[in-house]
Amino acid sequence: MPSDKPCHCNHIAMAAFYVTVFVIILLIRLFHFYALPEVGETFDSLTFKDMASLPWTDAGLWCGLKPPLVPLCYKILQIHPPAIVTFQIICSILCWGLLALAVSKTVTTLWLKPLAYTLMLLFGLSTDIILWDFMILSESLSISLFALLMAIVFGLLNQWHPAKLLAFIIIGGVWALCRETNAWLLLIMAIVVAMIGLLQRKHRVACFVLVLCWGAFFAANTMSAKMGAQKWTFPSTFAHAAFELPPRMGQRWVFPFLNVLTQRILPNPAKVQWFADHGMPVTPDLMHLAGQWGAGDNFAAYRLASLQPFRVWLLNQGPTCYIKYLISDCRATCLAPWLDIRSLLSSETGEPLPPGFVPILPPWLSICIYPLPVFPFWPWVAGVIVLAGLSFACWDRQRKWWVPLGFLLLSYPHALLVWHGDAMAVARHALLLQIQLRLVIWIILLFVIDALSRRLITQSRVTQSRVTQTRVTQPRSSS
Repeated sequence: MPSDKPCHCNHIAMAAFYVTVFVIILLIRLFHFYALPEVGETFDSLTFKDMASLPWTDAGLWCGLKPPLVPLCYKILQIHPPAIVTFQIICSILCWGLLALAVSKTVTTLWLKPLAYTLMLLFGLSTDIILWDFMILSESLSISLFALLMAIVFGLLNQWHPAKLLAFIIIGGVWALCRETNAWLLLIMAIVVAMIGLLQRKHRVACFVLVLCWGAFFAANTMSAKMGAQKWTFPSTFAHAAFELPPRMGQRWVFPFLNVLTQRILPNPAKVQWFADHGMPVTPDLMHLAGQWGAGDNFAAYRLASLQPFRVWLLNQGPTCYIKYLISDCRATCLAPWLDIRSLLSSETGEPLPPGFVPILPPWLSICIYPLPVFPFWPWVAGVIVLAGLSFACWDRQRKWWVPLGFLLLSYPHALLVWHGDAMAVARHALLLQIQLRLVIWIILLFVIDALSRRLITQSRVTQSRVTQTRVTQPRSSS
């Protein structure tokens, strides 16, 4: 019984430390919130607010130009900017707090637990994360739910429980309804879970239920994207503040595809010829849009009668033809994100900061916690950490390595989806990818230190045991 007393005291001290640090972070976030005078908005913010203002029975709320989760949250909050920001900050604090707790619980070395907990909370205070809490956009909820999703994965690996599986299914589905890219990432994760279920008989039923539910969420998001809205509202800075869309042109994928077409395909004669050979009507009015955006020339792609044959091809064959094109030049498709890696990892998203926004972390600490992608130094350091993580994962053979290494592997299809999905605001669309890579590398580094520390402690105990045994046997041999 006395031997359990130090361990019990350690648990109490650790819990007190966790609560104290979390309360400090909470107070910092609250003071920071009250010090910020205004909420940031962009052109996309108007679309979210426009969807949220529709009646509950209106199809535009559920099948609008954006996935339905964020507009639904804004509608519940009565499209009141301070209430929206408060909600997003609370979600961020709770989700990053749970991730910090999950990572610290996964670490086995006692002295490393508080360090891991503090590091995760500080990472959640990075400028590239907290500034989106003050924006009327979907980035804040997407980032917070991603952190919560990772925390639940750690919780499932630490201790299996049906309630955790249910939370994993629900949070994953909700996360998929937050951004279009998230839905496709969820589909990839569901395929991985299905493969795990085929290999492991013990959790086969749970994996089957998870894949079935996530498939339902993905199908719901896909149906919502394909139904589309019929009215598109823009700020008055455009020539037309609002207009009725042609039939089926309000589908969610149309505008991003037009951006890719006008920015990456039309300026390249070889690509134009490939699409022309596969049925795309190439006319002077269409070529006039080369180098512009999908809404270029006062929404010419949506409005001009001369482009009606193009719109028919776009809606009937456009996505299939684009996928065929990506597959036909597989090498270029796979290399494209690497060739534009600076844009994908850049912290400069091109979006204006919320008025009066001030970072929480000092510059020196912010750069340490959320390092800038300085080339070629940053990739080399990240590569060394990942290689060390792979080495220790092979030696350690513990399930906890599955989480960071799995999300690291997920980053490549994530990059493919972001880069090939839209040509506009690539850095902002890659925001979650940037956070994902940095977070995973930090977790791998923590696990490497944890494994190395345990190995050194084990070797020290073995050496100490041998010395003790030698001291015991020496008197016997001398006698």
